[in-house]
Amino acid sequence: MVLWTLIAVMTVVAVVAVIVPLVLQSGKKLTPAAAHDVAVYKDQLDEVSRDLDSGLINSAEAEATRAEIARRLLRASEAEEKAQPPKRSRMPWAAAAAAIVLVPVISVALYLAVGSPGIPDQPLSARAPATSPHGGDVARLLEGAEAYLKDNPSDGTAWSLVAPVYLRVNRPSDAVTAFGKAIELLGSNAKLQIGLGESIVAREGGKVVEDAKAAFRRALEHAPDAVEPRFFLAVALNQEGSFKEAAAAWEEFLKTTDPREAWVRFARSELEKAQKGAGLPVKMPEVAAAPQAQPQQPAAEAPAAPGPSADDVAAAREMNTEDRQSMINDMVARLAERLETDGGSADEWIRLMNAYMVLGKKDEARQAAAKAIAAHGGDAAARARIEQAAGGLGIPL
Repeated sequence: MVLWTLIAVMTVVAVVAVIVPLVLQSGKKLTPAAAHDVAVYKDQLDEVSRDLDSGLINSAEAEATRAEIARRLLRASEAEEKAQPPKRSRMPWAAAAAAIVLVPVISVALYLAVGSPGIPDQPLSARAPATSPHGGDVARLLEGAEAYLKDNPSDGTAWSLVAPVYLRVNRPSDAVTAFGKAIELLGSNAKLQIGLGESIVAREGGKVVEDAKAAFRRALEHAPDAVEPRFFLAVALNQEGSFKEAAAAWEEFLKTTDPREAWVRFARSELEKAQKGAGLPVKMPEVAAAPQAQPQQPAAEAPAAPGPSADDVAAAREMNTEDRQSMINDMVARLAERLETDGGSADEWIRLMNAYMVLGKKDEARQAAAKAIAAHGGDAAARARIEQAAGGLGIPL
């Protein structure tokens, strides 16, 4: 009797959960996760400028931090453009009525057919842990991909799939290797060369070194109007102190860019710095509201393969922005739990701080920095590294 009472209650809850969103659906557009990311990165750019003006960081640190934030801002802006609002249901009441009838009937029929009410409860400790490929442990997903690639090192498609995942989880050195393998096996194209260049920049802490510039130039050979290569090559000129050339590059960049884009503010700031460095009058170019130049897709793109034999890698390829964000949130939570329970190195704490800032969780980043400093209070070198990283990320201590 107790069992069937619980089943009835669960059925009512399930029906209500289905009906309420259908009946009360307002049709308002949901704000894409990428829109929130754009706002966060814009705030971070402002914080870097304030820290530089107040003397908390030097020009080199500010430049490297701006370049990294700008890279993420570019990605977030592109993701925001691709986001589509959800479609409204045309028959909410019909669906609600169907839910009222079908959910209980199907649930009971399935339970009677395949359920086993006589089996006793299983203790939690005896249950095998299950991880969803869409919102679970990204480290396990990568382990499966790495095991596959160890046995199949000539699978260029698999390398191209795992490379951006490495970059997203802050493993830029592995991303550089993976993008290089993909290019070697699949051939060069704009997308892979841009990924390689961005990975090198991330590995070098925001510095656009020669290898990164070479990758971006090769990307431009495939897609002359691509945004990312032109952006980073202009950043490189500022970093090198070639302000006259940088000013010309930024002016050309802005003339072919939609001024409504969120990351244009960073480009204008870099142009102003270049003009001042070159002794030129500060003047922003007059830009028409032209559409943003989008990276062109290569004519012969590698066919989309199902990926490695591990189902997790195939699922990762199909993830949308929301699923990937859920995966990253889960990864960061696990890292935070492990560091608070077992402790960790300064690099691991800095990785956690950086992850929180990328997710826009400034309070959590500040708390992580404080915990990291407390955990390494007896190590002056580690403490200094943590404080320096916090300053570069715009985390107030």
